[in-house]
This record gives sequence, structure tokens and C-alpha cells, in this order.
Amino acid sequence: IPLQLELLRSPNSQSEVIMHPTIVYPDADPEEIELHGWISERIEKFAEFEIHTGRPGSDTEYINRIEKAHGILLGWDLPGDVMDKAQNLEAVSFTGIGAERFVDMELARRKGITVCNCPGYSDNTVAEHALALLLARGHEQANVACGLSADAILRLLSDADALRRPQRFEHFLQGCRAVYRSRGDGDGDHYPQLALLRLALQALRDLDVGVLVAGERDATKIQRRIRQQQLAIIERVLRSDAANS
Repeated sequence: IPLQLELLRSPNSQSEVIMHPTIVYPDADPEEIELHGWISERIEKFAEFEIHTGRPGSDTEYINRIEKAHGILLGWDLPGDVMDKAQNLEAVSFTGIGAERFVDMELARRKGITVCNCPGYSDNTVAEHALALLLARGHEQANVACGLSADAILRLLSDADALRRPQRFEHFLQGCRAVYRSRGDGDGDHYPQLALLRLALQALRDLDVGVLVAGERDATKIQRRIRQQQLAIIERVLRSDAANS
């Protein structure tokens, strides 16, 4: 819980620590209320804790919920007019990231209210969502990679940002294979597209771009030279793959 006891100080004295402050969660999601038991147990060791479900229907209702609060656990937004009338408020802990989108940070600064967030909140969820979007967009191309042109493979690798994020691309390939197998395509674990795209990516990563464009200062020519060399590399990979098939 980011709200620390030392942040909760008396509005009448900057040196007097409130030994038993009131913390309010004014807008908890109703469907998650049963999950907040551990929060209550932890907070109630040092503070009075009130929890309200659902977003307040009006500023008046909001003010009534937080009028005694020294600290707030915030699930959604805190209107500036409401915060301005919260005379005891010393700290706001936003249960996510991007608190500046939900709290008037300038008003909080003027009133001496500390605003905290939850660093790292939903990092895994965001990463999984990004991979799912990538998979939804690119798996059809990956699943027919053995029949694609060098240009199409380069475009697939570029769209997936494979050169900069090879580990994520590997996860993408594993997802493509899972989709391929779930549809009953192919033969068991046989998925030659995996090896082909791995080889193409590794070959591109082995390209020494610095040597390739040494002495060239024209950005357009640099991009063209790199692209031509990348296509030539993928063409060689495709010829080698065809010869080994």
C-alpha cells in the first residue's frame, strides 16, 4: 500500500503525525469488493478504513464519502472541486499508473497533498495484450511464411519489430505455431515456418549496418541500401531453405 503513515500529518501542524488517520476508498469496483479484504486488514492496523463501492453519483456524494479522510485509495478520478473541499486530505494513492489523468496534480501540489501511484501496475497485462494484438495481426502471414516473398517476410519482421525485440518475436512465433496446430493444420509438431523465420531474423541481425553505410550521409540512400541488403539476405535464406526441403 503506497500510503505511508509518515505522509499523513496533521493539517494544523506539519510536525505532528496523525497516529490513527482515516483512510477512505471512495470508489471501489463492486465486483472486486471481496478481493479487498486483505487491504482492509493491512490498513486497519494503523488507520480507520472506510470502503465505498461504485463511483459517486455527484460531487456532493463524493464529498460526503471523503470528508473525514486523511488519505484516499483512489480507483477512478478525484474531481478538483471535491479535492478542494477535503479539508483533512493529506495523501492520495491512485491504484494504477498515470495518476495525472485522474487527479489535478497542480491543485494537489498547492494544497500540499501527496499523490502516489502503483509503479509496474499491469505491466504483464499490457505485454500480453500487445503480444495478442501482434499475434492476431500477423499469424496468418507467419503460417504461410514458406511461400512468401523476401519482401513479404521483411515486412512481417518489420511489423513485428523483430530486429529490436527478438525475444518478443520468439514468443510471437510460438503463438503462431499454437494457432496453427489448434486448427489441425500441418502434421503434429512439424512447423517449418518457425525455423525459416528464425533463420531470416538471425541473418538480418548479423548484418553489420555500420560497415554497409560507412561514408554515406544521405538518409534516403542509407535506407535504400539497408533495405536492398536485407532483401538480398532473405533471398539467400529462402534459396537455402528451398534447397534443404
